[in-house]
Amino acid sequence: GGSVPTREIDSWCVSLATTTISVDELAHKLRSGGVSVMGRVQQDRLLLDLRTVFPSQDAELVESIRSACS
Repeated sequence: GGSVPTREIDSWCVSLATTTISVDELAHKLRSGGVSVMGRVQQDRLLLDLRTVFPSQDAELVESIRSACS
């Protein structure tokens, strides 16, 4: 998307799966939590693209994931 839709941007993703809740439920909990975390569901995993996460936000992201999984 955007102004150059054919250009690829290098990035890293974190792939999440859980045995306690569905991936769709995990995605919903992360989107609707105190800090919204947006990801995409692909092949029964939630992918979080880290290109827009600053290093100073890592701990907050980890806490959001922990909270959504409990």
